Order: sequence, then C-alpha cells, then structure tokens
Amino acid sequence: MKLTPFFMIVLAAISYLLGKRSQHRPSHHHRSTPFPLDEEIQWQSNNTLMRVTHPTRQTHRIAELIEALDDTNPQARADAAAQLEGLGSMALNELMSALRRGKMNTRQSAAQILGSIGDPCALPALIAGLKDPNMWVRAACAEALGAICDPNAIDALKETLEDEDVDVCWSARTALINIGTPEALAAINL
Repeated sequence: MKLTPFFMIVLAAISYLLGKRSQHRPSHHHRSTPFPLDEEIQWQSNNTLMRVTHPTRQTHRIAELIEALDDTNPQARADAAAQLEGLGSMALNELMSALRRGKMNTRQSAAQILGSIGDPCALPALIAGLKDPNMWVRAACAEALGAICDPNAIDALKETLEDEDVDVCWSARTALINIGTPEALAAINL
C-alpha cells in the first residue's frame, strides 16, 4: 500500500507528539517489557495492531528480540517471542535466518513464532528445519508447518513420519491432520 503525502505527514506529526510526550514521562514509569517501545506509534484498528518505526531501528530491534530468544530469563524469552509474533511478516526474514543458524533455543523459538505468524513464505525454512540435528527444533518445525496448513509441506511431513524420535513423528502426524487434505490424511492412514 502506497502512503499518500498527507498520511505520511500525519504519521510524522503523531510520531513527533509521542516523542515529546515520552520525554516528560515520570521517572517511576515502568514498562512490562525490557525492550524499548518509545519509538513506536501504536494504535488499534479493526483488532489489528500496527507499528510504524524507522526501518533501520526496526531491523536492529528485531535482531535484539531474536537474540533475547536465548536469554536465561524465561520472561525475557516470552516477551521477545510475543513481540516478534506481533511484528508478523516484518520479522519473517530474520526469523528464517535464525532458524537456519541460531542456537538451539533460538531455532526452536523461531520455528514456533513462524508457525504463529502463519506466512507460507516460511515453508522452505521450516521444511529445511525438519532435518535439524535437534529433535525439539524438528518437532517445532513440524508443528509450525501444521499451523500454516499449506499442502506444499505434505511430502516433507510424510518423510518426517519416519524420524528417529517419537515426538517428532507425532508432531508430523498432527501437522498432517491439521493440513487435512485427502493426501495428508492418507499419509497417516486416516
């Protein structure tokens, strides 16, 4: 969607006003998240949360959130995952990259978040993740493919039914049930 000049001016004015307001916050102001939200403009419209942020800051913020997926603090991990999920497709490329080369907790969380986002563009990364050396990552990838429900994942999930780990097999089976096409159901003899 192309923004009209008028809309861009309105967004800039809102951003400026929110920035001024954030400078006058009392020192006792407490946020529930350890990540900065001052640079964002947030509003609710038809149950959709939109965030407008400078692209460079957004990329840096996504990288920080992905790094926090491996934090020792469970609340920090949960906050980071929730924020990444809220960013949706804006975080897709970074999440797919984290699934390929992150630490084990980061890869597993990235797969779960990609499944929650539900963007079919994540299919190649999730299918590749079915071959990950860690069984929890493989299971998370299978579950994510089931959440996306794209029939293009059926062949990879069929192969995963033969995985050495029973949890991974179960996740692949559940994913095929979620996809629900005759081909997917035939793979599990339903």
